Amino acid sequence: MTVSNYTQTFDVIAELSATVIEQKAWRATRIVSDKLKITVAQRMFRYNGRNKVRGKENFAELVVTVGRLNYRERQIVKRARARKEPIGGTYVQFPPDKNWRRKKRK
Repeated sequence: MTVSNYTQTFDVIAELSATVIEQKAWRATRIVSDKLKITVAQRMFRYNGRNKVRGKENFAELVVTVGRLNYRERQIVKRARARKEPIGGTYVQFPPDKNWRRKKRK
């Protein structure tokens, strides 16, 4: 990778980190190219049977992953190419509502 690619990667990481913190999301993913994605996720901990963010409002633990696309993301890129749309996009995952409950198995 060249220096400009590293700079672009750090810019994307900064933007995704700001998105996760400001919107109080769990995860934000950007598909940079057809072979590279960048994901920023808040670190979650299990507490009283629920996933929660550790700590107060004054800091955030973020996990950054730079890697290749999984199957679902490769299908998104494939469909975008077929429609002749731009490949890149940001996908944000929010936590479920407080009233949301997982169905119990029998």
